[in-house]
Amino acid sequence: LVLGTSGQNVEDVRRYSTIGEGEGEGPARILREMLQWRHVAPTAPDTLPCFPVKDEDPFLFTRCPHVFFAGTQPAFGSELVRGE
Repeated sequence: LVLGTSGQNVEDVRRYSTIGEGEGEGPARILREMLQWRHVAPTAPDTLPCFPVKDEDPFLFTRCPHVFFAGTQPAFGSELVRGE
């Protein structure tokens, strides 16, 4: 399973939190947190434009992706995340 985004979800988390601001951290840290939260767009629809859905959240992970990436980031980064 491969899941990719345009990167707006990562930029929005960066804009409204301090995640990814530490030494050696960045977009990969934010993506790792999204995996732990099991949510692709944690700020939607409040600050990230999307169509609101009444009865369910379409951005929740039902399965963990093998590859999870975000485009339009300032630099390339990667990290291997293993489940518990």
